Amino acid sequence: MARPLKAVSPLSTGAASWHGAELSIRICPPAAILHLEGRRDGDRVVDAMLPVAGRCICDEAGSWLSIGPDVYFRVVAVDDTAALTSHFDVVVDVSSGWIRLAFEGSNAVALLRKGCGVDLHPRMFPAGACCATGMARMRAVLWRPSVESRYEMLVGRSYALSLWSW
Repeated sequence: MARPLKAVSPLSTGAASWHGAELSIRICPPAAILHLEGRRDGDRVVDAMLPVAGRCICDEAGSWLSIGPDVYFRVVAVDDTAALTSHFDVVVDVSSGWIRLAFEGSNAVALLRKGCGVDLHPRMFPAGACCATGMARMRAVLWRPSVESRYEMLVGRSYALSLWSW
C-alpha cells in the first residue's frame, strides 16, 4: 500500500534553531502560506484588513504581507483558503515552496545587513514594514512584525539549506 507524501523541511535534520550573542535564529513551525492576487472591487472587508504596499499587518491568526502592487502573502497557522477565495481572484497555497525563519536579538539587524540590500534602519524599515528582497543572493520576503528586534523571513524551500549554511 502506498504511503501518502509528507512535506519535510530541508532544515529538519537537526537545525531547528541557533543561539549566539544577542542573536537567535529559528525555523518557525510549518504554516499555510497563501499567495493572493486580484482583490475583488468594492470588497470593504478585504480592503480594511490588507496592508498598503511595503507593509505588513500581523493579527492573532497570522500575517498579511504586501509584496507588490495588489499581491499579498497570507502566513497563518491554519489554512484559510476557502474563506479567502470569495475575496480574491487568485488564491494559491504556496506553503510547500517556502521556509519561514525568525531572527531575534540586538544583532539580528547586523546579520541581515550582511546579506540583504534593504536599509534596515528603524526609520526606513519600522515595525510593520515588509519587502520582497534578496538575502545572500537568494529570493526572500522579509518583514518586521513588531518594534522588538525581531524579523521574519520567507526563503525558497530549495534555498533554505544554503541560507542556513551562509
